[in-house]
Amino acid sequence: MKTMNNKAMWKCPKCGHRFVRPNRSHSCGNYKISDHFKGKSETLRRIFATFKSYIGEYGPVTVYAQKTGIIFHLRHRFALVIIRKNWIDIALCLWKPRKHPTLRKIEYFGGTCHRHWFRITGISDMDSAFLKVLKESSEVGKGTGCHTKRCN
Repeated sequence: MKTMNNKAMWKCPKCGHRFVRPNRSHSCGNYKISDHFKGKSETLRRIFATFKSYIGEYGPVTVYAQKTGIIFHLRHRFALVIIRKNWIDIALCLWKPRKHPTLRKIEYFGGTCHRHWFRITGISDMDSAFLKVLKESSEVGKGTGCHTKRCN
């Protein structure tokens, strides 16, 4: 998948990842998404594939692996997936606090940036309420309405 507005973005000379601002801090390296699934169940692979397909509905998204997780990026990073032993942790950047049965914590970075952590144990956890916050997160990723540097 490709990122929107690649020409206006800074590209890390070491790993090739793109960012809105130059010299953005990141875990620079070349990792594979498949590395995160070594020794993991087929159920977790299906959950991830379903999540990825939902995100694909919101436009061209760049998906890449870092050392600790899998990043979903439009103009800004808006989602992070961490594959655990029996579940998937999904972090979504949202403009304000939201509620959901799978929500574990919210990190506040100032302004309108709230990172929500969801614990997903099955595809059914990604219900209509979850998909609503996922759509909002994709808007944050497009840069619509996020006004803090920490959101990027």
